Amino acid sequence: MQLFDETDDPQHNRFGRVTHYGTFNASPLSAAAGIATLQNLADGTAIAHADQLAEKLRTDWDAVLEKHRLAGYVYGEASMFHVYFETDRARIESAQRREDLHTTEAALLKGMPGSLICDYQRQLRLRGIDLMSSTGGVLSAAHANHDVEEATKIFEEAMLALLQAGQISQLEISAS
Repeated sequence: MQLFDETDDPQHNRFGRVTHYGTFNASPLSAAAGIATLQNLADGTAIAHADQLAEKLRTDWDAVLEKHRLAGYVYGEASMFHVYFETDRARIESAQRREDLHTTEAALLKGMPGSLICDYQRQLRLRGIDLMSSTGGVLSAAHANHDVEEATKIFEEAMLALLQAGQISQLEISAS
């Protein structure tokens, strides 16, 4: 640790001292924490747990959209989830079922109106969920089934608030 210390020796301070600004990058504590984390992840149990919870969340949140015939769907892989809200009136009106809204077009997936995304995030945040970015997030090994259940209740409340505000649309078809 003496390599980090400033001394009365200008030679040491200029050429022998290791400058460290306190970000914990490459510090022994961070390195030890990183090693311990990697050892905990090595058997894959934590990753599998996060992936399973994310699958449950995607299924449960998509069921909320289905229950209320909302024009959107939940997608993602592994421990990630995203929510897509269809805002194109022609696509909504031509859909025979919610699955007809599924797309892989980046322009559609990433082209939802900013005001909708902000209001969606705000509705969730008011109820205790702060998303990682845009309309999605990542689950971790620290999450549990009760977290997904609570998040699903909050998601449903947020969806009903957005529907009432006219921010999201219902499909004019019966639930499949």
